[in-house]
Amino acid sequence: MSTKRTLWTLLTTLLALMMLAALAVPTLAGESRPPGVTQDRIMFQEADPADKVRKELEGKGYTVIEVGLDEVDELAGVIMEMASFEFDETVRHQIVDGWYALSKNYTDPGIKVYLTGLAYQNRYLLAFMVAPADFKGWIDGKLSDSQFATRYIFKIWDTQTGRWVEDKDFLYKNFGVPMGKTGAAAVGPLPKPVEGSTKAAYEEDFSDPESGWEVEKGAGYSYGYVDGEYFCREEEKNYMVRGSYPQLEFDDFTYQAECRQVEGDPENEYGLIFRQSDKDYYKFGITGDGYYHLSLRKDGAWTKVVDWAESKAIKRGDQVNVLKVVCAGQDISLYINGEHVKTVQDNGLSKGVIGLFAGGWENVPTEARFDNVKVWTGGPGPEPTPTPTTTPTGGLIIGPKTTPTLTAQPTGPRFGPITFSTKVEKGTNKPSDPGTAFPAGINELHATWDYSGMSASNKWTRKWYINGELIIDKTESWAGRDEGRWDNYLFMNSGNPLPEGTYKLEIYIDGKLQQTASCSIGA
Repeated sequence: MSTKRTLWTLLTTLLALMMLAALAVPTLAGESRPPGVTQDRIMFQEADPADKVRKELEGKGYTVIEVGLDEVDELAGVIMEMASFEFDETVRHQIVDGWYALSKNYTDPGIKVYLTGLAYQNRYLLAFMVAPADFKGWIDGKLSDSQFATRYIFKIWDTQTGRWVEDKDFLYKNFGVPMGKTGAAAVGPLPKPVEGSTKAAYEEDFSDPESGWEVEKGAGYSYGYVDGEYFCREEEKNYMVRGSYPQLEFDDFTYQAECRQVEGDPENEYGLIFRQSDKDYYKFGITGDGYYHLSLRKDGAWTKVVDWAESKAIKRGDQVNVLKVVCAGQDISLYINGEHVKTVQDNGLSKGVIGLFAGGWENVPTEARFDNVKVWTGGPGPEPTPTPTTTPTGGLIIGPKTTPTLTAQPTGPRFGPITFSTKVEKGTNKPSDPGTAFPAGINELHATWDYSGMSASNKWTRKWYINGELIIDKTESWAGRDEGRWDNYLFMNSGNPLPEGTYKLEIYIDGKLQQTASCSIGA
């Protein structure tokens, strides 16, 4: 290979060749292919390494389309169907799992690039490329997570146009990645590879009030289960309250939860507790007016690990914010709504349980709600192991800036969580087949939710999206009862089945977002 040939030329040439093999699955009508590419040029050599890569990745639950080695362009690659419709932790693991399987089985020093390709919507290929030396350096600890995030390349190929995607808002429109984020910057630091399954090691949707999270009501504070969510409420100034899940202990992991403030001053905070051991823990908090921080409480004292900073990634007011923390040894990375905001190193605590919190300053009470907690384990640490139950703590004096609490249920108008189904029971609107993934060919998609406190004076809005594109945006006066279960559903006027893709619904009361949920139809 000529030394004058740049890595970028190598990658773009190779990608043009691999697209055909990778996306030889059903595609959209009118799909074109890169010019000048012959069929025999893209055939992979199905040798033992490819079989090993395929078996390893299929064992993790991925759908593998193609594995192979292009000796001319010195690249080993694997193409898989995208494991999720979002840039969530499942996909982040999938990217790394692809590289990791290639690195273990394609060890020829002449290989210059490892490629993980993810097929999306039978049209696009999300191509993640890294040099073997950089990948090994990261695995061996010679490169930090943040350093490695600048070493890999991420591009998107459109097989219908035969070109790289130039739309800078593509990731925002399709995956909710913050505006202006492109390439590797949109994906950010990745989790270290894990042997075995990369499915979440722990998940909690708080539908079962006996699932093991702490519950307590004290003087001026409370926390526990309410309406399929977890809540923390604080009623005293300059205090915070936290509730934990004492059954499992984690060391190296990714912890994510949906969080929203339902009552209180927007300057009050709420968020995640992690690596908690008795009264010691880390606290990743945000405020409704757009600030975040990371603090450590240890031996009764507070330490600012990341000082308060403003972030445009935070959704203001009572909107849902997805908070995520990735811990790998001393490296702690913070994410807000999919955007990487900070990575720091701190050795204050190495393991512990997870929790949630809310806290208030001068204006109380304050209350936050939480849902869809997920934990993925990774790195050299053990799988989650049982740990002794800790004593519930409420009314803790907050440190550098904190607060928590719990209150009675809101008395104003409210919408409960959304449930998707293909049909509902007449008279009750109870979903007959609730789920988030439905087969192709269905004619109706129902979204149902509980409501209360509604009246004709309220305006409500529903926004439906398909694959990130807004298709319905309608606001009208409430015409239902004051409480009950609502059914809003989609169908085609032509009588044809609903299009395949990712569906998202947002519902509002008087302009304020109440709930959002997503599901998929077809592959």
